[in-house]
Amino acid sequence: MLSHFHGRQGFTLVELLAVIAIIGILAALLFPTVTGIQNRAKRTQAASNLRQVALAYINFSSSGGTTRRMTTANTPSIYTWAARVARYGGLNDASVYFIPGDPAADSLDAVPAVILDDTRKLDTINTNFQGSPLSYEVARNLPSSAPPSTTPVIWTRGVDSSGDWTDDSPFGGNAGHLAFIDGHVTEYDTLRDEEGGTTGLLVVLGSKSGEKTADISRAVGGLNNILSPSRVSGN
Repeated sequence: MLSHFHGRQGFTLVELLAVIAIIGILAALLFPTVTGIQNRAKRTQAASNLRQVALAYINFSSSGGTTRRMTTANTPSIYTWAARVARYGGLNDASVYFIPGDPAADSLDAVPAVILDDTRKLDTINTNFQGSPLSYEVARNLPSSAPPSTTPVIWTRGVDSSGDWTDDSPFGGNAGHLAFIDGHVTEYDTLRDEEGGTTGLLVVLGSKSGEKTADISRAVGGLNNILSPSRVSGN
């Protein structure tokens, strides 16, 4: 005896639309979470890279006596600054100066591998590194008396005088990191005070009263002491 089974041959249009709608809802719920995790991972990696640079800077500035206590006013560019840290601080990995997703680096085919082609010679800056849109700005000509725990030495590119990062900064204006002379790294949403005023979270370099500021140039001794990537700020 033959039995006949009349099974369903597929989904109806209504059921298909319902499934698509559910998938869309789940995707909408998960996307912010995934994006948030990715952004946090980028920031964590950026902070780790910045700490490496800060520690190499400490190694650089503490070797060779007073002649290398701080990079000086005759350091002409951020690339020369990085070269000196590579030569005397032992950090020749160029990738630590780039933040993944930084819009300024979109034009790069690949992140440069090294800063110096020959770590024994300061005049061998890698041609792919020289002039590249780095993700950071640095301070030069810092006095030996600069307080290590409150004086920035390298920070996320694109912070303006009001203490906010601009839209074309590596994290789209949402945040940035500062590394200080003593090697500690802090993430900031803004350098303004918590009430959104202009008092700021940084200490004015040379201030005996501990005057606070949101303007990073005042924390490092003036605009002339800031070195920026050439393709970003023209310096």
